[in-house]
Amino acid sequence: MGEPNQVRWVGIRPVEPEEDIPVKTDYSKASVKVYASDGSSVIPVSDRRLKHFAASASEVTLDPNTKYTVLNANGAGILVGIGHRSWNVAAGNAFFMCELDGYTFNSYIVKTDIAYANAYGINSVGIHELGASVMAVTEWDETNNRYYLFQYNDKIPFAESIYFYLWNRDSSNQATMWGYVHYHLYTSSRVISLKTKHSVSKYVSEIKRMIDKDYKKCDAVIWQIESNIDEFEQVKEKNIAKLHIVVDDDVFEKLKNKIINRLIKERMVCL
Repeated sequence: MGEPNQVRWVGIRPVEPEEDIPVKTDYSKASVKVYASDGSSVIPVSDRRLKHFAASASEVTLDPNTKYTVLNANGAGILVGIGHRSWNVAAGNAFFMCELDGYTFNSYIVKTDIAYANAYGINSVGIHELGASVMAVTEWDETNNRYYLFQYNDKIPFAESIYFYLWNRDSSNQATMWGYVHYHLYTSSRVISLKTKHSVSKYVSEIKRMIDKDYKKCDAVIWQIESNIDEFEQVKEKNIAKLHIVVDDDVFEKLKNKIINRLIKERMVCL
């Protein structure tokens, strides 16, 4: 026998009688709207562009057990590829460390450096397939401690920040290293690029918050090393510290000079 009082079964088809109970839903009274998602949009990218960026530090001299920051960016994007070169120390002591969204990943997870290649026996010149990524070793000389490799195609996303530094973990010998990072950022449009007098790597989050608060929206703030060939000394590369501030067209056109003057006042950049 069917349920005599069907009030508490509203919306559920009863066994008896066989007719559906009509139910009317007033969606206008709903306080929360829920939209379907395909699960692929972890990082919001509407009205944004995927821009290429690259950091590169060339021929950096590292004393025993010292580190050197190559890139520190506050923003959302995708890590595309890494290059690492090292001279004078054993492969197991040549690191190019990665931090994504504030978490440190050793090279065994992100596959960033010579230390990783050494640990997993990738110790010969050639192309080595590593699942979703490929590592190209162009130099591997254990006799003279000279190593050079590139790694591409992991396409690792990050939602808040990306940070890379070279690390000579040898406790006795000085090392010479080169580090390269290719990455994308989800950005609105324009980039304000400035040289910095000194490393402002540890201030990128504060700079982004300041611009968000005082000058409207800021998509990303990047501090990185960029090596350029000196036009007067063609064979020598210079490592230039750059601060890149990524904003939309409106902020760029109306507030660019105010942002630059504020950073000069705070002694963060130089013209």
